[in-house]
Amino acid sequence: MSKAVFEGDNFAAMLGITQAEATCDGCGVVVMPFEEKHQNRMCAAHGGAIFTLADMAFAAACKNLGIHAVTSQSSISYLAPGLESPLRAEARPVRIGRHLAIFDVVVSDGAGRAIAKALMTGYIHGPLNKELLDEMGEQHED
Repeated sequence: MSKAVFEGDNFAAMLGITQAEATCDGCGVVVMPFEEKHQNRMCAAHGGAIFTLADMAFAAACKNLGIHAVTSQSSISYLAPGLESPLRAEARPVRIGRHLAIFDVVVSDGAGRAIAKALMTGYIHGPLNKELLDEMGEQHED
């Protein structure tokens, strides 16, 4: 899998977000350096940067599944301050349906500490790779 910045995504490029090797079929893993531009006033990772990283992990997971989706709903819980580089987010599929794709996302910092947990729901508006889902043993609607 390419470690290049998401092609054509200027926001991801500005933040330094790159795609890392996925840990499972259908997973999406992205990393972002933790630099001064990613910090809040307390010198911890900014909540907006953390949320963006979670959203990009969701996008990477959808791409790995062959799904074209947009985020339709999301929630995030911030668990601890992100203090060490790099920040990493991993999205894992929970349920893939005909119109909705749901993923759990965990964001951690360079010390391996979980700093946020998100639940991302995407509206599928493009092809769905059902063969890959069958191989994964995931439930999906026909």
